[in-house]
Amino acid sequence: MTSVSWEGLRLILWIGRTGSLNGAAQELGINVSTCSRRLDQIESALKTICFLRRPSGVEMTPEGALIYSHAEAMELQVSSIGRGIAASNSGHPARVTIASPDSIAAALVIPALKGWPDEQGILTVDLLTDNRTIDLHRGDAHLALRLRHPLEGGLRVRKIAVVGYGLFASADYLAATGSLTKLEDLGRHRLIGIKSDYPNHGPAIWWAEQCEQRTVVLRTDRTLDRLECAAAGLGIALLPLATGRRPGLVQVATEAQIPNLEVFLLAEAGSLRMPEVRKVADRLAAFARQQARHLC
Repeated sequence: MTSVSWEGLRLILWIGRTGSLNGAAQELGINVSTCSRRLDQIESALKTICFLRRPSGVEMTPEGALIYSHAEAMELQVSSIGRGIAASNSGHPARVTIASPDSIAAALVIPALKGWPDEQGILTVDLLTDNRTIDLHRGDAHLALRLRHPLEGGLRVRKIAVVGYGLFASADYLAATGSLTKLEDLGRHRLIGIKSDYPNHGPAIWWAEQCEQRTVVLRTDRTLDRLECAAAGLGIALLPLATGRRPGLVQVATEAQIPNLEVFLLAEAGSLRMPEVRKVADRLAAFARQQARHLC
């Protein structure tokens, strides 16, 4: 391995990721013949075959898979080094990126950032609330909030909150349709449904079991969309307690046993060496502790 450069290992990574020499060449900005020649040189230096070349692409050999896994681990370390250098060389980075489900963004992240910029200067937070795949090791975000303990290793993880859910409707809607005191009363009401791409999402599972067979007039993953629907009088929506408890909305059927969600704050170790990232992480955790009674 000492005779193979990091650039050579990057070539192995991109061939493995794209499944072809052409795809790797495009990612690395070289032509296919150069890519093929470099792969020959790497395999010669390693004295092994990394990829079997097929008309449809390439097939990774067991030896290639072993080299690929080590190269991937090295890539993560290189990325971490880069972020550490950026942290030490900058007075204060302009941006800290947070990836969060929109329900947690509304209930926790946005309220926690009230008052920024502060006395220590302006700091921009980029908040990602879509369902894209976020890889903290590759720097897709500095911090991530997730609704289950992560399976991937190498991350700093701390549980910061438990978020409760309830059923909410506008006061105007309830005045027109009648009060709702028991879960059984949902049968005569219009409902704003929830779908979720998150596995093991307790409230979504509860909704599917208890409410999905009733009159659902609209269904959306986005918490803020359900909030707007409830506020507009479209029906009864399932919302985080911290989001639904606001003027104009009324919590109904409070005896419903809706599961809570645990919230985990994740960061890559290199990112946490950046003072601003650490500052935002600590602010989120502190706010969650202070608001524990309101979140659940």
